[in-house]
Amino acid sequence: MPLQVVQERTKTSRQEVFVALPPEELLKRLVEYVTTNGASRILRRRTPEQADEVIFEAEIDGTHYYVICNRPPPTLPVTLSPRELAIARLIAKGLPNKTISDILEISPYTVATHLRRIFIKLGVSSRAAMVARLLEDNVLTM
Repeated sequence: MPLQVVQERTKTSRQEVFVALPPEELLKRLVEYVTTNGASRILRRRTPEQADEVIFEAEIDGTHYYVICNRPPPTLPVTLSPRELAIARLIAKGLPNKTISDILEISPYTVATHLRRIFIKLGVSSRAAMVARLLEDNVLTM
């Protein structure tokens, strides 16, 4: 939501009046809120060169503030072992652990262990998310 859209609502004689705050006032209130609530970890000192995009810049009470937009770091390619890749391919076909264990001639518990390790490597928590991520990274071909 752009800063200009944020508004303060006040009630006066049964009708609502919306007062748009200037960006400097919004930033000042944000800084006050963060410092009084002990959430200062979300404020980081950065220079404009370190930011992906400076959205707003202001000097308030002798302190220079930046509102920046950071983009998430690119995800690194994931490396799966040959066994993990085989299990991922079978899961992408919709097979349950028991069937995968019969095909690969390993224990269902071993399949589950490999699956947990794949989830950790990919940072996912479900089979569908795992398959989507592997397709996105072109690790699986369907």
